[in-house]
Amino acid sequence: DLLKRVVAVSGLGSVVDVVTAGASNVTGTLKLTPIRHAGVETGHIAETGRKAGGRAKAERTIDVPAVTVDSIVATHQLSHVTLLAIDVEGFDALVLDGAKDLLSRRGAQLVEFEYHGVGAWRQDRSLEAEVERMCGWGYECFWSGAPGAPPLGIFGALHPLRPWCPRFETRRYSNVVCAHDDGVKAALRGLTLARAAGEFKQAQGK
Repeated sequence: DLLKRVVAVSGLGSVVDVVTAGASNVTGTLKLTPIRHAGVETGHIAETGRKAGGRAKAERTIDVPAVTVDSIVATHQLSHVTLLAIDVEGFDALVLDGAKDLLSRRGAQLVEFEYHGVGAWRQDRSLEAEVERMCGWGYECFWSGAPGAPPLGIFGALHPLRPWCPRFETRRYSNVVCAHDDGVKAALRGLTLARAAGEFKQAQGK
């Protein structure tokens, strides 16, 4: 409701459509843990069997409508998506599942998702599998993380994820950006090389 009011006050109602739902790999209803107040990134799909201190942790949940990216694309008859940005507190792989029709036809120009050690990443999803799937659809993927964060070391914020290295499966917070357009991929590679050279030079000077 807050976002809808912001859109209305900003006069963007004719170009922005707010979908009040949770994105996942299914349509229907999801059980989410509610956030305490706006701006706090703690809401996520409820995890059954999650434990704290050796005991089953009971989480308060709310029911919200569930949609997939593919269902939104179909409903709005979108031919392409410029940016698909995913940040769902550990369940990003499920949103990618629900966007397979769009992604398999390379309908999203740029895709960014979060990766760390909670949610589905902690359960049964791996970064390696998601990168391989994106590459199979014609995308090229890069780390988009904080400089100095493992496994990047001094070769900070942008780094290609292929060829794959087992050290990449850190399950520590970072972001991944994928693109299929040749021009965008070239720009990302250029940023990678420029940043790595600059940070390497800086490291040598210390």
